Amino acid sequence: SVKPESISVTKVNSGDGTMNLILTSTASGKSATRNYTFNVSDSTGQNPHVLFTKTVPFAGSMAIPGNSWSPDNKYVFLSEKDTTGKENFLVFQASGANFAQEQKYLDVGAKFTEKVKNYTLRDATGWAAPTLRIVYTSDGQGSKGPSYWFDIQSQKFIQLSG
Repeated sequence: SVKPESISVTKVNSGDGTMNLILTSTASGKSATRNYTFNVSDSTGQNPHVLFTKTVPFAGSMAIPGNSWSPDNKYVFLSEKDTTGKENFLVFQASGANFAQEQKYLDVGAKFTEKVKNYTLRDATGWAAPTLRIVYTSDGQGSKGPSYWFDIQSQKFIQLSG
């Protein structure tokens, strides 16, 4: 028998309440995948635009992390878990505009692996400033590593002391 389609909707407001980030996920019983669509609109639901869509296997997932909106509402972070459970983070311009080189989003995990050696990305949560996302790491044994700021404008990681 064919399972019915299931739909779930998650909405996260910006810190000042003027913008919405809406995730609609649709799973079909016919395939082993789930489709994720992220939309941005103002708080009244006006002027919506599709920010990103992606289809992933059921073993993976996508979500809107807490504190996803930058303090100035210019950027949003999305999280993605691959089929092994490894988490990654993608940053978008809320307007839907591309970054340099026509990049739709910045892949924080790929940039971290490319620029920071000896540690793995564990979490990206909170904002230190409108363009600085706080990133936590682990060392090779799974213990807590140093914390960083990910600077969206320069696309660099700045290690925090302590």
